Amino acid sequence: MKNQQMLEKKRHKEKEHFSDFSFTPESPYQLVDFLGGVNYTPSLDNNEIFNRSVGFFRKILTEIEMEKGWKHFKFFIVQKRINDGSGGFSVEISHAKKRRAPPKKTFNCLSCDFESETNKVSRIDFPSTTSDDTKKLLSLWLDAKARPMFIITPVRHVERLSECSDEELFSIFHLATQVLDEETKVSKAPWGDMRFIKMTLNHGNSRNLEHLHLKISVKRQDFKHFRDYGWDNVKKQKYKILENGLYKRDKRVQKIDNY
Repeated sequence: MKNQQMLEKKRHKEKEHFSDFSFTPESPYQLVDFLGGVNYTPSLDNNEIFNRSVGFFRKILTEIEMEKGWKHFKFFIVQKRINDGSGGFSVEISHAKKRRAPPKKTFNCLSCDFESETNKVSRIDFPSTTSDDTKKLLSLWLDAKARPMFIITPVRHVERLSECSDEELFSIFHLATQVLDEETKVSKAPWGDMRFIKMTLNHGNSRNLEHLHLKISVKRQDFKHFRDYGWDNVKKQKYKILENGLYKRDKRVQKIDNY
């Protein structure tokens, strides 16, 4: 029975990572290097890396949304170690094959509602490498359901990555690398390098919430290490409140029935 459960879990994991299309840069890069490093600002190279990065992601979105006409899909980034000219990060696109309704409306968008207790508790400080310009564009969160991940959202209410400005589009991925870099360094993680399972942006009826979310999923043991060895007491307390199911009690973000 146990072996059967493990096999089913493996099959589910393989199915979850299946994609219809895979996109990579012309040369293999780790995501952080493709984006210029955690301390990169466009003024350092007259926007060269910024323009290359934005162009790469825009080209993918144009092919998927404009040429193929897809509205419902999962956009996720995975990464492998670079070895003998292969590996690096790739963008995987998986079409939403299940037919279901778009996300149910909530009384208040969780990411926009500053009066929501869930919003207040799950919001966390930016890494030390994050620029003031990025702080004006994006918000950084712990997952409201206390899953082992970090969440990044645009401050503006947008629902698709293609709706983001070039600055928002670049910054959402750049901030993701800054978060992982800081969590790894502050906690003195023994593995040293920046690692994650995947970064996910759901579109159309693949979403559970209206607002665009970048979910940065990490291994549960990695997340626990970040929490135990890198977080201050305030951040630990916030996470504990979320673990106790705050979002389930937050009436401001409850779903609207029969909308």
